[in-house]
Amino acid sequence: MNSEKLSGESRKKIAFLALSFFFVFGFSNVSYFLPVYYSQIGMKSGDASGWLVAAFYIMSVISRPFLANIVENWGFKRVFIVAGVLSVLSSAGVLLSGIHFWPGFLSRALLGVASSIFLIGLATYQAVAFDEEERGRAFSLIMAGGLAPMMTIVPFADWLLLHQHNGLYILMPLLVCLGAAIITPSIPVIESV
Repeated sequence: MNSEKLSGESRKKIAFLALSFFFVFGFSNVSYFLPVYYSQIGMKSGDASGWLVAAFYIMSVISRPFLANIVENWGFKRVFIVAGVLSVLSSAGVLLSGIHFWPGFLSRALLGVASSIFLIGLATYQAVAFDEEERGRAFSLIMAGGLAPMMTIVPFADWLLLHQHNGLYILMPLLVCLGAAIITPSIPVIESV
């Protein structure tokens, strides 16, 4: 086992990536409670709320093959800026759509595309940002950031809905997307892919 310490530059990249994955997985994870939220604000159809949750994941999967060369064509900074803008706009659309299905569906679908752009950019950055001898340690620390929303954002979202704080709950994805939009373009610069 290589016991050498990670370089200062690598630690900086790890911190930025862990925080970036925290925000990106955070806005995905908080949506687990959307059916509860929609029920509490008066959406009568369980099918409709299910489709609103699914729209994100469907578009996240469908869009990825079409986004395969996005980092090579745009570079990391532009990828993260575009993903950030799309995620903030689409999460604002979810917030404003209330129980109206089609605006909510389109906003959730766009948020799925934004998530794909973020994840393609972050995964590509992660793959090229570290020397081979640092890669395993870096990846394990970075993924801790991606899992952290399950221990922080998700329980808080559950608590908000349990106490009928619906307005604060539906504001959470916008705030988390805003965090992703702010932090990801600040990732330390590396050579192009």
